[in-house]
Order: sequence, then C-alpha cells, then structure tokens
Amino acid sequence: MTATSNHGLVELEKQALSLQNQGKLKEAVQLWSAIIRQEPSWEHGYAAYGLASCREDLGQHAAAKEAYELALAHNSADRVFLGGYASFLYLHGTLKEAFEAHLRLHKVEAAEGNHEAVATTVSLLVELGQRMGLDENAVSGRIQGEGR
Repeated sequence: MTATSNHGLVELEKQALSLQNQGKLKEAVQLWSAIIRQEPSWEHGYAAYGLASCREDLGQHAAAKEAYELALAHNSADRVFLGGYASFLYLHGTLKEAFEAHLRLHKVEAAEGNHEAVATTVSLLVELGQRMGLDENAVSGRIQGEGR
C-alpha cells in the first residue's frame, strides 16, 4: 500500500468514526466496509471492529458476529476486541459461545495483570456458568484451564 492510498484510508477512518459517533450507523457501515475492501487488516482489525459495533447497534447480529470474528482474526489477543465480542455474545449469542469468549478474555486480562478486569470477567463467568448448569467448581476448573 502506498503512502497516498494509506492517507486516503486514514481519512475514511476519520469519517467513519465521526459518522458512528453521530449515530449515522448506516453511513459508517459503508465507510468501514470500504476500508476493509481496500485493506482487510486495516489497523490490525480496527476497521472490522468498527464495522461490528455499527452492525450490532443496527440489530444486524449475524453480520456483526462475522465482523467481530474478522477483527479477532487480525488480533486475537486484543482486549477491546475480545471484550466487545464477549459482550455481544452475552447479549445475542448462545450461553456456550459467551462463556468461551469470556474465558478467552479472562486469559488476556490475567496475562496483562489487569486484576480489576479479571474480577469482573470471573463474575460474568460464574453467572454464565450457573445459567449453563455448571457449579462454581466446574467454572473454576474451566478458568484454571481444566476440562472442556
């Protein structure tokens, strides 16, 4: 990618963010999609994450899930991407999907030493586990990496 075309994508990104922040989500989707068409891995998945957020807010859940997964394909250990995806699955996915995503998020937060975030994610894992019929020992085992 040349510096000129890179500059054009930076401008598109600024416009997409502005539209998204103004609540003009359909227009933002068009710009995020244009960025992804030109550079699928733009900013290590950031454009895909922006697209996912817009699609979720528009109620386009299948497309949002696909875009979250695209963002994570470019940066699987990004805490923001994982947190957004885990929250999305908590609201719109299956319990099992949400639980697994929160386990991944927990692992990243623990590796970063983010104790406050870890505590919040553990609470969510316990809640999700209970809703799935798991007791606290089973959830604790999953958090520790035991069992599947």
